[in-house]
Amino acid sequence: MKKFKIIASHDVDTKLLISLKKGLGKKYNITKIDFREKKNVLEKIEDMDIFITKYYDLPYKFYSKLQNLKLIHLTTSDYSKINIKLAKKNKVKVANNQGANSVSVAEHIIMLVMIFYRNFLSQEIIVNKGRWNNLKHKNLELFGKSIGIVGMGHV
Repeated sequence: MKKFKIIASHDVDTKLLISLKKGLGKKYNITKIDFREKKNVLEKIEDMDIFITKYYDLPYKFYSKLQNLKLIHLTTSDYSKINIKLAKKNKVKVANNQGANSVSVAEHIIMLVMIFYRNFLSQEIIVNKGRWNNLKHKNLELFGKSIGIVGMGHV
């Protein structure tokens, strides 16, 4: 039975890898490699099946040499750091961690609603100039009101 070789880049949380090792069992060999060290990296990863990363893409020249690579898995929901076209050309699937930051994004949206609804930005500008204008007549309160947020995705 083939043992799958998983390589994680230096930017992946070690706690995640420990958890993966416990959950996957002996069928998988998980190793963390610092790709910033240029020495012998290719020979350490050339037979890997899965690459786990947060923000680090494999160097362009490596793709054609990685015959076993089937999956690049991102620990974030962001695809922007990975060369998707190059991965697809080399028949490598790319997956992300959808919804990884959905709570943070939802909280950020609620914060922005409060900032705009309460005129925080205009008040901050006035206060930073050393003045205070009582904007009592312009301030709105959320108490007793309903807010609807229309969006899409995992947030």
